Amino acid sequence: IMAALGSLVVSLEANTAQFTAGMDKAAYQTDKAAKQMQKDAAMVGKAIGAMGAVAAGALAVLIKNSIDAADNLRDMSQKTGIAVETLNGLGFAAGQAGGSLEGMVAAAGKLNKSIAEAGQGAKEPSEAFDALGISVRDASGELKKADVIMAEVADQFAKYQDGPEKAALALRLFGKAGADMIPLLNDGGAAMRENVAYAKQYSGATKELSDAADNFNDTLGKLAIQQKSFGNAMAEAVLP
Repeated sequence: IMAALGSLVVSLEANTAQFTAGMDKAAYQTDKAAKQMQKDAAMVGKAIGAMGAVAAGALAVLIKNSIDAADNLRDMSQKTGIAVETLNGLGFAAGQAGGSLEGMVAAAGKLNKSIAEAGQGAKEPSEAFDALGISVRDASGELKKADVIMAEVADQFAKYQDGPEKAALALRLFGKAGADMIPLLNDGGAAMRENVAYAKQYSGATKELSDAADNFNDTLGKLAIQQKSFGNAMAEAVLP
């Protein structure tokens, strides 16, 4: 067993060196966002020094939850084609109207489909946009982004009375998420834009943070694999 453990240690050192080299690249990619976080963390660290382990543990949970949320926001941004900062703001706007970020992402996904189909001349989505007096293309002829169209739809919905026609339009444009979108759309495009701007200013959600969070969680996943590999190697050495 001792010989096997000795061989295992040598193998583990080699694997660790290789993994550390890979870590250097990830560390470089996240350095820009991490610098500011380090400054803030230094001040926070001094503040919680006298608060004890309970406060430190609670802060660790808060930070990890924030990292996971930023990582998740990055994934949602890629799914919807909406910038991280804007999508976070739309999630905040949805929350102000009783909705959620997840509902906003579902609605944006269906809206993207409606925009693309209308851009290709499909009858049903084109009729829905025409009824609202909205063009899916900008002045240069390019298809508009979902967040732009969403605010324009809200501008029109604020003028409509609630009823079957409004609900039908919401369902045609946003799919199953349409009904949940109505309270947000009823507030109008100006309110939506203001909430997005507010979230951009005060939430601290940025593409850089989301990218760094994604790298961090990916690195944790690699560390977990290394840990599992070490445990399996130990078990293989000991079991005979």
